[in-house]
Amino acid sequence: MEGLRGHVSQLQETHAYAGTAVYYPEFPGSTLHASHFRRDMLHYRQFAVLLGLTLAGWSALTAQDVPPVQTIGVGETVTGYLTQDHATFQDGSHYQPYVFQAEAGAAVSVFLISPDFNANLLLADADDNVIENDDNGGGNCNAHLSLTLSSKGRYYVFVNAADSGEVGGYRLSLVSGHHPPESTARCQGYLPVTGTIGVGDTIRSDLAADDRVLSDSSRFEIYLIRNERRVPITIDLVSDVFDPAMVLVQGLREAVANDDDGGGNCNARIGHTPRDERPNRVLVFARNKGEGAYELRVTEGLSPATDQPACEGRSP
Repeated sequence: MEGLRGHVSQLQETHAYAGTAVYYPEFPGSTLHASHFRRDMLHYRQFAVLLGLTLAGWSALTAQDVPPVQTIGVGETVTGYLTQDHATFQDGSHYQPYVFQAEAGAAVSVFLISPDFNANLLLADADDNVIENDDNGGGNCNAHLSLTLSSKGRYYVFVNAADSGEVGGYRLSLVSGHHPPESTARCQGYLPVTGTIGVGDTIRSDLAADDRVLSDSSRFEIYLIRNERRVPITIDLVSDVFDPAMVLVQGLREAVANDDDGGGNCNARIGHTPRDERPNRVLVFARNKGEGAYELRVTEGLSPATDQPACEGRSP
């Protein structure tokens, strides 16, 4: 833990984009896809690598304790799960550190695969120097590093969700030698969350002109649902000013349910019983390019859809 506990500083800053990131999800079939996906990969943390900054040179972590460092050997694969209880960097993204030993001149490759979050890898030496990092180099929103280590000693690999609040399962592999990524496919269909909502919580927000838009120009926001007990839930989206609709997504991009008017009076309702521990996101949007205030509620238990006439008279 030397060089980590007590003073491991922020490893990544809020993403800095050379352009505006805009996402255009569509919902053909049962899978959430994205078209015209574009995200600039120019991050502040990459500048730190290029400039040789150390971890101690970054802003402080949140008040959470540094999590216990787990070990991984060259040639090993481990699995884990990032939860809301994991420590976070200042940008709110969760992480788990691993340590391994290597000889000077050793070539290693690191693979981080997750079906649930946009994977990010960071590699540091025992003196807190950030050596390398990667976000989407593993293809399909996964991360990959391949490099030659300059000195003998301990090295730290940080499993990290690239965006604030993201959680889920992962597989981390550390292998000897230089190996290419498992895929070169672009990170498509992934939508960073606006925030999180727990069972029993209510969020009051609004859709505005500066929100992200779907391919039909409908404005949207997306929330990660905190449901650690995996109880059946009902999700209600209510608005007096636009026609609300929702899509429930499991993991990164699998659409498992959707609704437009099941909540009555043009509002939307989805009932859901979790199949496993994988995280769910709910995408809320306004039909007909509407905007304005809304209320999002997640309650325990399944409530039936209302049996009311089709939505009429709601302003777009």
